[in-house]
Amino acid sequence: ERVIFDVDDIERRMRTTRLRSVANKRTLAALAESANFSREELLTLAAHYNNHVGHEMRLDEAAFTAALRQFLPALAEHDLLMRRAYALADANCNGIVDFAEFVKQLSVAMRGSLPEKLRFLFDVLDIDGSGEVEVSELAVVVRNSGREMQNLLDYAAEVMQAFDLDGSGGIDAEEFAASIAREPALLDSFHDAIRVNREAARALHAARRIDTV
Repeated sequence: ERVIFDVDDIERRMRTTRLRSVANKRTLAALAESANFSREELLTLAAHYNNHVGHEMRLDEAAFTAALRQFLPALAEHDLLMRRAYALADANCNGIVDFAEFVKQLSVAMRGSLPEKLRFLFDVLDIDGSGEVEVSELAVVVRNSGREMQNLLDYAAEVMQAFDLDGSGGIDAEEFAASIAREPALLDSFHDAIRVNREAARALHAARRIDTV
């Protein structure tokens, strides 16, 4: 007797199996405690994550960029900042980003407190991971702030002077946070880099409402 395979059904079963592997009960329980997302939102994020992973069920840098683009499109357009965001997400430094690592970064970027978001922004701007932000690193964001190119370095130097409270030539995390607290307008030139896609945020929030009904 000839066996007829339902390709669509097989694909659905495979997606379900992969989703359960990504968002197992233990992972969901841990993330529900540590991340700023409801269980239904986590399942929505798991399905999104699942659409981008390869056979290893992890995100490489290219897949990570594609997955993050829906929520943080501006960041995804900055190659250097995106590379840094990937390195930050890869908390165990194994070269790939698992679901928990992906969610933890999104949780801070989308729903973190102001201090958490400022720290994330600082860490992303610190492209070389030195613990200080240099003029050349600031210029990566300034270049996309809409100012004319001939004003780029002058503006970066002005920003550096405003942030570099101790005159060391570099900006550390404390100076960055203190400068933002003193002059909130300074945040405008940099916050665009991690601005959240409103439509994606609304769609994700809809899952939270379903979870509370």
